Formats: sequence, C-alpha cells, structure tokens
Amino acid sequence: MQNKKMKIIIFGLNNTGEKIYQKLKSKKKYKLLLILKKNVQIKKIKNFNPDFIFSLGYRKKIKQEILDFAKIGSFNIHKSLLPYHSGANPVFWTIFKNTKAGHTIHRMTNKIDAGNIIMQREVKYNFDDDAKKLYEKIERQQIKDFFIFLNNYSYYLKREKKNFFNKKFYKYKDDFKKFKIINYFTQNKYYKTINLLRALNFKPFHNINFKFKDKIYTLKIKWYLGFK
Repeated sequence: MQNKKMKIIIFGLNNTGEKIYQKLKSKKKYKLLLILKKNVQIKKIKNFNPDFIFSLGYRKKIKQEILDFAKIGSFNIHKSLLPYHSGANPVFWTIFKNTKAGHTIHRMTNKIDAGNIIMQREVKYNFDDDAKKLYEKIERQQIKDFFIFLNNYSYYLKREKKNFFNKKFYKYKDDFKKFKIINYFTQNKYYKTINLLRALNFKPFHNINFKFKDKIYTLKIKWYLGFK
C-alpha cells in the first residue's frame, strides 16, 4: 500500500519560493496546489483539503478562513530574525541597522509576520557582504531549513514560541523607497552611509541614486576585501 501524499498549497512565488517549489515538484510524496492570483477560490482550497499552506512570496494578506483549512498549519518564510525587520525588505534593514541576520518560519495570522515562531536560524555575514550577497546566503539556508522543517514538523511544532511582534520593527515598502535617493551631505555619521550603500547594492537593481544640485546620478558599487 502506497503512502498517502502530503497535500500542500503554496501562495505566491518569489525567487526563493520558486526554488523551493521546483524542489517540491520533484518529490513524488507531495501533491501541490499553486495559487498566484489575488482572487482566491475558497471552495477550491477547501476541497483540496491541505495538510499545509505556505506563503512563499505572496504579496497579499491571506484570510484567516483560508489559513484554517490547513490540517497541520499555515506558515510563512521570512528573511529576518523576527520580530526584528518584519514587513518589506528585511535584508536591507538588517544591513542598514547592523543587526543579526537570519530567517524565520512562522505561523500565518491576520497580522503580517506576527504569528508564532516555529523555526529560526541565524546566518553569519561580514562587512563585505552587500544586500545581494546576504540575500543569497539567507536564501540557501531558507531552502535547506524549509525541507528540514517539512520532514520534522512534529518536532518543531512542539517547540513553537511566541513572536513578540512590535509595530516599531515593521517596515513598509515606502520606508525602503525613501532611501533610494541619497544626499550624502546630510548623512551625519560615516558608518550609516557605508551601511546604506551596502544595503542598497543589489544587482541588477539600480537602488543607489545620488542627488546633487537637483540632478540624480545612479551609482554602481563594487566591493573589495583588503588593500591593494
């Protein structure tokens, strides 16, 4: 007798989510339902009768009614050590605020990034890591830990802990956008400017724009370790 396939619904796919999804597809023990559209058919989700629901880059809040359909639970993956840097662009804020880096798997609730913490892992990074390098380091660990959690979910769910969500740590997209144009002459601390450059440097995006005398210049940064 064949083992019953685990049913997983996935909402949204960012870069990391796409890699996780492709790996899930290659394994016969999972039955997947991918939802990318904003208009969700609740009846379809209910009839699928999922064991898990995961958000892997979904841009909208998912209704609690939908989250409750998952028999084991509904979870999100996030590129910071919650409750710090909840919301948008967590890798940027990690570097800019010079805090510890890592990722979190947490329960989804009607508050974004506020659900109980199921699994966390710190990711070490160096001063020569810009946003792209740190993103990639966290992504590699996220993918690895996603499958560790999926294969050992009972162990981690027994160790579930409270997420001490604080709104002052939450960031919106507009909070990030205001840093994309830099006036260096108003920066009051040298290290803040350096951290800001590192946090914005994320090829192929042109996030570093230098405003001088009403003109905007795009900067490209290349980091070197050590001295020539």
